[in-house]
Amino acid sequence: RLWSGLLSGTLQRLWFGLLSGTLQRLWSGLWPGTLQYLWSGVAV
Repeated sequence: RLWSGLLSGTLQRLWFGLLSGTLQRLWSGLWPGTLQYLWSGVAV
């Protein structure tokens, strides 16, 4: 019982960490690119 609870908790934490990390990386990569694209469009 304790073992399965520990395992599922660990998997959940790993999954959540991976998911939030991926979203964060996508967001931080997407946002500057979008700003740059908009800025170059406005500049031209």
